Amino acid sequence: YIKMIIIKIQMGGYMYKVAFIDDGIMEGIQEVPEQIKKYRIKDGKIQEKKEKSSTFCLSHGTMCFWVFSRYVNDKEFVLYDIQILDELTSSGDMGDLTIALQFCLDEDVDLINMSLGKTNFINNESEDILKRLYDKGTIMVAAQNNSNQITYPACSSYVYGVTRDYVGILKKDQFCYIGDKQTKIDIISHCEIADIESKYGITMGKQNSFSTPYISALIYNELKKGGNQESILGYLKKNSVY
Repeated sequence: YIKMIIIKIQMGGYMYKVAFIDDGIMEGIQEVPEQIKKYRIKDGKIQEKKEKSSTFCLSHGTMCFWVFSRYVNDKEFVLYDIQILDELTSSGDMGDLTIALQFCLDEDVDLINMSLGKTNFINNESEDILKRLYDKGTIMVAAQNNSNQITYPACSSYVYGVTRDYVGILKKDQFCYIGDKQTKIDIISHCEIADIESKYGITMGKQNSFSTPYISALIYNELKKGGNQESILGYLKKNSVY
């Protein structure tokens, strides 16, 4: 029976759940998978978005997802699009992040991308949920602040904190795994997105938040091969450019 389950997972019978906690992913883009669930936090509660937005808004979450979709090997996953930031101001409440994380815990989400964070702030309630997510096997990736300040939740020991290569040593699609929590960061990633900018006719700029979904995509690809927290850590170390 166990062997049958393993074979089913390897044949694609299990749909991994991937959450993007951001300011929402734009309606109507082709890159999203067939199964997408859209939510937003409002008045301290999570609500399902039932009506499609009539407003065209090239959101930060959309651009992050375009990076993710560029590097994943397939679209055979369930996407949880969870909006906690205002799509016009990019502002939000860290309490809403706690609610979103609890929702991901309840929904058994496998991978969470958070191209957001707050400096000089650690929320004990959120940290407790991050630990429970980690203990459950969920893998979480978060961006460092663009000013290179210590950022939460990227600095959490339960999260892969990502920053871009400010020095310009890494080549396209390379990354360096540090794994030293003294620096409060885990991964330095190259951030060359010219091909994505050209494809969509936009200017994104080099930001930590766009390096983060690249790492999330690599982790997703390893999950689809049957990876877990331990094997993915091994993958990151093995493929790191020193």
